[in-house]
Amino acid sequence: MGYRFGAAVCAGVLAGSMLSAQVTAQVPRTPWGDPDLQGIYTTDAERSVPMERPEQFGERTELTPEELAERAGNEERLARDDKHDGPPRDETGPKHWFEYAERPSARTSLVIDPPDGRIPPLTLGAQSREIDPDSVLGFVGGAFDGSPLNGPEDFNLGERCITRGLPHTWFPSAYNNGFQIVQSPGHVAILYERLHEHRLIPLDGRAPLTQGIRQWFGDSRG
Repeated sequence: MGYRFGAAVCAGVLAGSMLSAQVTAQVPRTPWGDPDLQGIYTTDAERSVPMERPEQFGERTELTPEELAERAGNEERLARDDKHDGPPRDETGPKHWFEYAERPSARTSLVIDPPDGRIPPLTLGAQSREIDPDSVLGFVGGAFDGSPLNGPEDFNLGERCITRGLPHTWFPSAYNNGFQIVQSPGHVAILYERLHEHRLIPLDGRAPLTQGIRQWFGDSRG
């Protein structure tokens, strides 16, 4: 896995005055000239980060060293306990499936905008477009809500290992948080470890698909 470095800022003192100079790193490029994003990545370090920031943190984006040490201790304890198999902690699976980061993230929330890290209320317009989750085919029901299980269609799409959908598949989960980016001239492909899903994103400016063709991952264009 390659590591990408952004701009580095250097400061020096010259002739009794402080001068600062910005050194911009060269952006890695593919042989055909596109920015090279290829690599294997993981969001394991984010799995203990809440979606919304707890109100006591206000606009603070990172934990203190003491708070981070407590989070790391909790992750270490869970990882140790999960080595001994037992009843599933929740619907995600048996304990030995779970994966933990060696160095958890210090972020206080996955949401970074607005600055308080809280998801703002829906506008009236958005509320009028909100879809009843009980009407969304494939993402309701299943083995853990008491619904009858008379055939494969009675399990939801996640339980059938078909898809977690977007944006949900980006969110850190109990295991399989890896993803790989592969590029070719005119396309970017993103392969997700969980359920082995992939997105193929054209970069050639082609028109979107017609409304009659729907995809679980949408119709991305770059």
